[in-house]
Amino acid sequence: MPYVGNIPAEKYASFEVQHFTTSATTSYTLTHAVANELDIRLVLNNVIQQPGASYAYTASATTLTLSSATAGTDTMYAVYIGKAVQTVTPPDGSVSESKLQVSNSPTNGQVLSAQSGAAGGLTWAADAAGTVTGYTNGVDNRVITSSGTTTLNGETNFIYNGTIVGAGADGANADLGAGLHIKVSDTGADVHSSADELVIERNGDGGMTFLNSTSGESFINFGDSGDNDAGKISYHHSYNKMYFFTNGAEKLTIDSDGSFYSTMSDTNGHQMWGTWTSGTNTLFNWIDGSGNTCGTIGMDATNNTSSYNTSSDYRLKNNIEDLPDAIDRIKELKPKRFNWIKNPSGDKFDGFIAHEVSSVIPEAIHGEKDAMHPEVLYKDKVLYTAEDELPEGISIGDTKIEADVLPEGKNFGDVKEAEKIKPQGIDQSKLVPLLTKALQEAITKIETLETSNTDLTTRLEALENK
Repeated sequence: MPYVGNIPAEKYASFEVQHFTTSATTSYTLTHAVANELDIRLVLNNVIQQPGASYAYTASATTLTLSSATAGTDTMYAVYIGKAVQTVTPPDGSVSESKLQVSNSPTNGQVLSAQSGAAGGLTWAADAAGTVTGYTNGVDNRVITSSGTTTLNGETNFIYNGTIVGAGADGANADLGAGLHIKVSDTGADVHSSADELVIERNGDGGMTFLNSTSGESFINFGDSGDNDAGKISYHHSYNKMYFFTNGAEKLTIDSDGSFYSTMSDTNGHQMWGTWTSGTNTLFNWIDGSGNTCGTIGMDATNNTSSYNTSSDYRLKNNIEDLPDAIDRIKELKPKRFNWIKNPSGDKFDGFIAHEVSSVIPEAIHGEKDAMHPEVLYKDKVLYTAEDELPEGISIGDTKIEADVLPEGKNFGDVKEAEKIKPQGIDQSKLVPLLTKALQEAITKIETLETSNTDLTTRLEALENK
């Protein structure tokens, strides 16, 4: 008689009993696999046990687990009421094409495929994408590609080991990095963990190429959550120029002829640029925000000489007057002879003490007397708070400033670096006008003395002749 609803769980035709040899254990092996503990009745010392994890026992497959261990003197048996769903492996050759409802006979190279609406259900047909009949170079971690339409091939020079993709003539040894490793040949070098997402390795010369149209531009961008091209290197093929960007702005450009210019970091539009032409060349130029040249470094290729220039055009000056009292001011200078502290036993040098010169020629001195660089202290970790302006992707409690690693004996707030002097400097070229004027004054005095001496000599000779 047919069943209404689901077919009942499979039962034994008769209840089978399994007796156990007991010992001091909670685990026993069942003769037949069961779905759970409800498929058996367990009897211990002639007392039926309650099934369940909270009670006397559990069962799964062929494992019986008791809630408490038995003793070797106990008697125990199980009565099989139901059993787990069983799988049956058909004997070899027992399933024919007719049993699969295949509608036609096969030819070599065909595969079984669904036949929509056909009486057979399945049909032998050629694979639309071709049929694989072979596999070569079967080595662990190789990437499989097709060879023609009938063969798979494990690529010798292309691997994926679960961490990195390796490619190249030595791809099988792509053992460095955490991303893509193009390894033509092994250098024996290690790659730094902070830059291992892309590794190009060759034991010899190597490189990377960007190919674009003659009017295109190639980019290497350095970005973050706030700016996806805060740093950038680009090459523009239309102009044959190389550009370098920092902090989101162009800072250095190299022209097609090798000329270059750099925008300084201040807000006044100051620049440095260099050019090369034949003959006398100005190699480096410093330009102010108005486009005026402030100074240059030049080279005379013909005579193998160089020059260092600062702007001195009269059109850039006002309130021009003669330099007074040069000799008196020169007499205030105190030339010294000294050793540098870094080389106390080395050669002695002639020069000045900066702060002593500042009272005579203040424009020649840079910096302040006894100035020091600010102290650098060891800092603790700082977190973003509700008072902070949160950058994109940052939440309150995220780390804003990482804590320093404290050396032994150091605490947060201690001086990290010893005080360092912020030395004064002297522009020796600023002494030249004063020295020139002093020399002129001295020459004038010498000429006056010479004239006076000539007059006295003439008068003396006249007296002697009388």
